[in-house]
Amino acid sequence: MEKLFNHMTPVVHQTPSIQDEKLTINKRKWILLPTIAYKILVPIEKEQRLNFFQQTILRLCLSGYKTAGYISDKLLLKEELVQYIIGELMDQELLEKNGIVSKKGQEALDELNKPYELKIGYIFFDLLTRTYWDQFILTDDLHYASAEFGDYTRKIEMGRIDAPKKRQALVLPPLNEQFNRPTALDALTVINRYGNRLKGLQQGIMYSKEENIPFLPRNIEKVEFLEEAIPIYLTTFIYMAADVLNKSNWEVCHPFGGGPSAKLQDYLNNLRNTNENLRDHIKDLVEETLRTSNIERQENMSKEELGTRQYLKEVLGHEILMYPSVVSQAQRLCQKFNDLQKLMKQTNRGSNFDDIQTQLSTFLIQSAEIIEETLFVMRHLHKVRDQKRVLSYNTILSKHRFKNADLLADVAKLIGFIDYPTKEEQVFHRFLAVAMGDVKYVDQSKKLQALVAYHLLAARDQLDHPFHQLAKTFPICIQYFERLMNKRNEFAHTTDTTYYIKTTDKVFLYTLKIISVLLELPFNEAVVAQQVKYEQDELLIDKKERLLCEKTVDLKTSSTIRTQQKLFKALVDVHYYRKTRNHHFVLKATAVLEELFNLWLNQISLQDAGRFIKRDGRQTLYVMERMLNEYGFVVNIERLPQSFTHTNTQKLKLEVQKLKDSVLSRKVYAFLASICAHKNIRWAELAKAYPNLILLTAEISDKRKHGHVVLEDEEMLEIEEKLFDFIKKIEPFIVLQKASVNGGKS
Repeated sequence: MEKLFNHMTPVVHQTPSIQDEKLTINKRKWILLPTIAYKILVPIEKEQRLNFFQQTILRLCLSGYKTAGYISDKLLLKEELVQYIIGELMDQELLEKNGIVSKKGQEALDELNKPYELKIGYIFFDLLTRTYWDQFILTDDLHYASAEFGDYTRKIEMGRIDAPKKRQALVLPPLNEQFNRPTALDALTVINRYGNRLKGLQQGIMYSKEENIPFLPRNIEKVEFLEEAIPIYLTTFIYMAADVLNKSNWEVCHPFGGGPSAKLQDYLNNLRNTNENLRDHIKDLVEETLRTSNIERQENMSKEELGTRQYLKEVLGHEILMYPSVVSQAQRLCQKFNDLQKLMKQTNRGSNFDDIQTQLSTFLIQSAEIIEETLFVMRHLHKVRDQKRVLSYNTILSKHRFKNADLLADVAKLIGFIDYPTKEEQVFHRFLAVAMGDVKYVDQSKKLQALVAYHLLAARDQLDHPFHQLAKTFPICIQYFERLMNKRNEFAHTTDTTYYIKTTDKVFLYTLKIISVLLELPFNEAVVAQQVKYEQDELLIDKKERLLCEKTVDLKTSSTIRTQQKLFKALVDVHYYRKTRNHHFVLKATAVLEELFNLWLNQISLQDAGRFIKRDGRQTLYVMERMLNEYGFVVNIERLPQSFTHTNTQKLKLEVQKLKDSVLSRKVYAFLASICAHKNIRWAELAKAYPNLILLTAEISDKRKHGHVVLEDEEMLEIEEKLFDFIKKIEPFIVLQKASVNGGKS
């Protein structure tokens, strides 16, 4: 029988990719996966615009005008609810003002009669793992790559058409070329998993649960197989994860992008024991990455970094160098602590209080992030040590956060952690209320609460787990974690928070002490207690730099902006941090917009704004689009980033103070809903001055993401120029007369 796969088998390249911040260094080794592709005709469900109640009421109105009372009697619903739904339908222009179904409404009902559409594309069966990939590719989106012939390795042409690049790829031949033809149910199961994976990626997680469809789909007879099995090689690559230097860990990218593939990595991990070429391929990647990273780190290390590195060795011992990702964050934390010490020597001058607050809030953020990184490194170490036990932790938790909190609180007390005595003060049930998915996908999310929950469950089964020693050394550690997390969230969502300077030394001491216990390192408390000396010249240089930044803001905007002190300080920070500390630049750019919307929230009424708020940002924008266009704002929903349009607006609290403490995107949606509910000529003038307000806000909000994001110099300069131009154009709308006294609930 002739082999399906040979040196001429075509190669499909769907541009697998990993986010840059998840790679230690841009080095990867390409491989070719033996795959069977099937061309199919399959029914794809359409996304429903209307919920069940909206559909029912719209159908009732088909025969003519119906009063809310009539519909209420027929459907046994409260009349207030019916009136609210009718208002929604009118806002979406599905019902006319006279209660008659509009042309747009008729089209929406016609779409309901066709809940799916037929599409032609490909599904893929992996001959290595003997499973189907959770991917459906439309016919026009399947990309064949130009590849040289070869039995063991093949050169693949990648990159742009005008700048092609050739990459050497290792061929992984199938051990068994026999396979069963898929059924229609197999095809629909793949489509279902593909949809789940897309939803997971939109939420920032890698969905990997391969569950079958629980019932026989009604459209199963519509599935058709258009061609016989097509043998192809799929491209993907092996890479080193961002924390690789701690334990030389490698991962393999999902061949259709979006993150790593655990099932493929498990298979390759076993295969390399028998496949010498694959073993050498992986070994070369690990050694080359470690060697390159060490060389670059030594070459680029400044005198200050060498000093903090030596300081960490004195405090935590030489063994800390075994964990480079922790060392890197610890160095930044030490440098920030040193900066604070410098500024605190000037507190008697008064003029630098705002500078201290900015530096201190960043210091608290970095303290939380280094603890997350340390817990993540521990997670990786325990994952290697006992894989089966670690995976079983995910099945202990339920879908209910508060049930999980009860379970985890009991585990924490069993290990030795202490909660506050009174119910009002108790922290465990607040901090440990985690979702099962957060713990399951803790490798992707790296959330502090999920990491702590994971290690509590691990410590319950392992008497040598570091959490047992942590409970003895620092029994109220969970309360400390919660305070750090709350302070970080306050800084991320508001510019009004004030921190006490005296907390710096204690936070620095506690953080380093916790790291020493978690990584089982020595701790020299006497070294931490020593005061650091600084040169007066360094203080003067930094002060002079900020004064120059203030002058720049005056020139690029207007000196009247100084009347809004918080907004002016945020603009100065943008310019200052672009030039000196680029890893905080996006935080500062976001703070400008947050401060601006905080000002506007004091000048609007939130009454009746709730009727424009739907289940997510996209639906909310669809409802408000016509009115915002009438104002003059540009609302191109398809151009807006998903992180902005997928905002969960159902959690939006229409109270001024809560909005001020909320994330930027929720402030924006509340503001837009308010101006739609209460038309005002001022906002039309604002739209005329800067029609791209929504687009600019969504763009900067998207770049904020979580933690510290480092942008290229050109990109930072572009964002800074946009912000200064924006502030200059809308200056008349920054200081407005109060439109109404609000703060009440909608």
